Amino acid sequence: MLRFFILVLLSLTTLSCSDRKNDAGTIRSFYYWKSIFSLNGKEKEAINTLGIKKIYLRFFDVDWTDKPEPKGHVILKDSIPGSLQIVPVVYLTNRTLSHIQPHTLEILADNITTSVKVFAKRNNVNFTELQIDCDWSDKTRDKYFNLLRLIKSKLPLSCILSATIRLHQVKYRNITGVPPADRGMLMFYNMGQLKPSASRNSIWNKKDAESYVAYTRKYPLPLDSTLPIFEWALQIRDGKIIDLLSKETLPDFTISDNFRMNKDKILAAEKSFYYQNKYIKEGDVFRMERVSGEDLEAAAKMLSHHLSTTPASVSLFDLDSKNFTDHDIEQLEEIFNYFN
Repeated sequence: MLRFFILVLLSLTTLSCSDRKNDAGTIRSFYYWKSIFSLNGKEKEAINTLGIKKIYLRFFDVDWTDKPEPKGHVILKDSIPGSLQIVPVVYLTNRTLSHIQPHTLEILADNITTSVKVFAKRNNVNFTELQIDCDWSDKTRDKYFNLLRLIKSKLPLSCILSATIRLHQVKYRNITGVPPADRGMLMFYNMGQLKPSASRNSIWNKKDAESYVAYTRKYPLPLDSTLPIFEWALQIRDGKIIDLLSKETLPDFTISDNFRMNKDKILAAEKSFYYQNKYIKEGDVFRMERVSGEDLEAAAKMLSHHLSTTPASVSLFDLDSKNFTDHDIEQLEEIFNYFN
């Protein structure tokens, strides 16, 4: 595991992004967000059959303890196929921006770029783009935008700096601002409010999507796009959401006798127990949310119609064979075709 605050080696002064190639047409891509990079047969089949050219690979997170700290470095168990472009992604929590002092932003920028370069060099990863993923707010935008400028200044001129863009940041850009990046990655999901009794899917639903999508046309940053194929579960206790469980931390409800389906078709824990060091209390309920094939097609059709220009890259979140249960490769081919 790399230490986050690492001395800059002389060799890094010459380490840079590889020269960019301007490929014609929209590049098909996936996000890879698991903690261990290892491709199984179904995932390799999806990459080959769909003609995937790019992987947005989460390298690590930056979160706040008493200072910015790296967490969850990805472990490359398998080698990365040579046919794939890799975009390192660094997830930055908004609370890090809330706590950090402005005069230390350059240190953070140094640490982020150095850690990315060291990790990439050690694993023979050449990259032409670095992406920062952060759900910034109007209160943290000045520090975030300054950080992006500093990161950009530490990258070669040939290297793209991209930033993820949430829908609320598009609709309310006069408040949240537009990040000083080369490109934005529009996340066309996570649009509903997380509520214990919400009737609409918080990952994607047509009503909320329609209230946001028109604003993408006039967004002043070139936008690439990401669509959701993942699922999650809301863990609810005493009427309050206490956790959001991804597939990596989700219990297998189908083989466990610790759960029952209640009258609202929501799973409830019948007894208290621990699962992967996580406490589940008797009475906890779990509301599953996923995007249906019909909704995924509606999302692709809606977004492709409203974008002012054809995106350079269209991505699906995320590459995991578990997500191919609800979305087979044939359907994903149709989704990508909306953006040709």
